[in-house]
Amino acid sequence: MIGKIVPYGNGGINNEKRTIIDICLNPIPQHLQDKLERKRINKLSKQYILEDISHFSSTSFPQKAINGHVDFSMIAWPGFDIKLPNVDSLISIISNKWSAVSYDNVCAWHIRQTTYSIGRKAFAERYNIKETQAGSIIGLLDLAIHETDDERIEFVPNNIHRFKQLYAHKGYVSKMLKLINGKEVADEDD
Repeated sequence: MIGKIVPYGNGGINNEKRTIIDICLNPIPQHLQDKLERKRINKLSKQYILEDISHFSSTSFPQKAINGHVDFSMIAWPGFDIKLPNVDSLISIISNKWSAVSYDNVCAWHIRQTTYSIGRKAFAERYNIKETQAGSIIGLLDLAIHETDDERIEFVPNNIHRFKQLYAHKGYVSKMLKLINGKEVADEDD
């Protein structure tokens, strides 16, 4: 059963040796919540984040990726519906931010820099904090910004997102890169 598997490898994920179902039931373990408690952000924002953590749980778990597709929706942080730019809007954003980059030279890094910024901004707006604080908290809580293949952002447990043995996937980044210049990445973690 997939739920009993202990994710491992890929950058030292899951040092706690929790099973997939344990991660889904309790995506943010207490020691990370304790670190959040010590974080210097305004009290109301911290309370709101902790409240959302209390609703961030699932008895379901993602099934193995099939043909580069994985569904992490059942383990996504609650309350977000972040739409990513279509290919034309993405090209415009990249061109404005990196004017010297030609279409042929656009790579996964450019797309991820754009999408991660969109994710951090949405997190910051929701909790009334700065974007840099949002990035810090996303990392502190060991979340991954996951771009879905239907052009949305989800915040999911890094221990599952980075478990390539089951969940290697091609999503938004790969799809956009192929549309922009015909290139493709092996999976979203490359």
